[in-house]
Amino acid sequence: MPDNTSRFSCKGKQLFHFMGTSTFSEYTVVAQISLAKVDEHAPLDKVCLLGCGISTGYGAAINTAKVEAGSTCAVFGLGAVGLAVIMGCKSVGASRIIGIDINPDKFEIAKKFGATEFVNPKDHSKPIQEVLVELTDGGVDYSFECIGNVGIMRAALEACHKGWGTSVIIGVAGAGQEISTRPFQLVTGRTWKGTAFGGWKSVESVPKLVNDYMSKKLMVDEFVTHTLPFTQINEAFDLMHAGKRSRCPYACSSFTRMCSVEFGQSNGVFTHGKTFHICRRWRLLNRLYNHIQLSSNLMSGCDYSLFKDGIEPMWEDERNKRGGRWLITLSKQQRRADLDRFWLETLLCLVGEAFDDHSDDVCGAVVNVRTKGDKIAIWTTDYENKDAVVHIGRVYKERLGVPPKVIIGYQSHADTATKSGSTTKNKFVV
Repeated sequence: MPDNTSRFSCKGKQLFHFMGTSTFSEYTVVAQISLAKVDEHAPLDKVCLLGCGISTGYGAAINTAKVEAGSTCAVFGLGAVGLAVIMGCKSVGASRIIGIDINPDKFEIAKKFGATEFVNPKDHSKPIQEVLVELTDGGVDYSFECIGNVGIMRAALEACHKGWGTSVIIGVAGAGQEISTRPFQLVTGRTWKGTAFGGWKSVESVPKLVNDYMSKKLMVDEFVTHTLPFTQINEAFDLMHAGKRSRCPYACSSFTRMCSVEFGQSNGVFTHGKTFHICRRWRLLNRLYNHIQLSSNLMSGCDYSLFKDGIEPMWEDERNKRGGRWLITLSKQQRRADLDRFWLETLLCLVGEAFDDHSDDVCGAVVNVRTKGDKIAIWTTDYENKDAVVHIGRVYKERLGVPPKVIIGYQSHADTATKSGSTTKNKFVV
């Protein structure tokens, strides 16, 4: 945190926030100044990329360097940040945008963002800065280092034109590394700059960038080359190191890809098969809270359900048939007082994976709205897995705030399918 404290701990030991955001964590705590409210209709699995890479490169061109129309630019490194720089240079009317990379496979995609020509340092025997000075008759007007290599940082500066050339360092070098150049490179009029987040102010600027994306003024979708579940994060890193991806959003859990039989795409809360980026899970929870249909407003006889992607809310489903349900029964008098609160808390338990290591044993949840009384149930995969079932029941009861003296029961689907609700015996109680 900004005050050098941490909000994380594990088994009594303090943990620290990765880059101040803990991007690979399912939950995080950030400073209030780091939060930006964006268009609620924006797809989170796309606009999350505006939290760093795209904004940084794009802003480096238009805010830090202030590239002018008709200028010549050189971009070192054609990853996501480099592509965003190219996009920024094109947006202000640069006439020549030269992409430099040792991986020629990146050249074709860079064209789509606005690059006009390319140079592969491996194709030349002389230093790349000399190649660029010759190619541009004296040097480029603007250069951008998007790699984090101190040697390339110097080359990018020396590739600039004497008298007015500006070089911007975007890449992050290794800890303890230093940059150097001959003073002559600077006293002859070149400018060396650095940039952080492309010169944007997150709270003010990110919502505007999101709006630009929503109005199709800013490319974002084109940066996504792969979408993988969080369990394959190492595979995503391998793709990155192999130069085969630009950006890759991750799904943080199975419940971030959901569908509901009853409400489908209601108010944009969930879309079947949609993947949400991990660092935006709080937005998913916020949407759930603000837009979920109130169970108390449903007509009697309605069933309202939320299940993991690929699982149908029926006993016969392969993932359900060996399982059962923790059942909460509410009287008619409790409908206004408890039904909506209990159902919302149930959904938050699912999305937030409140059941710790046993969250994978949860299939979904159902609320049954009936004239005589309503029911809410959490379904699990295997009634014989006592440890998982009992843990889920205890956590669920605690999260609902059910008094300790009130007993809730767990029934297997096999028993429920062959007996009436009043005669079905509980396998477990908490």
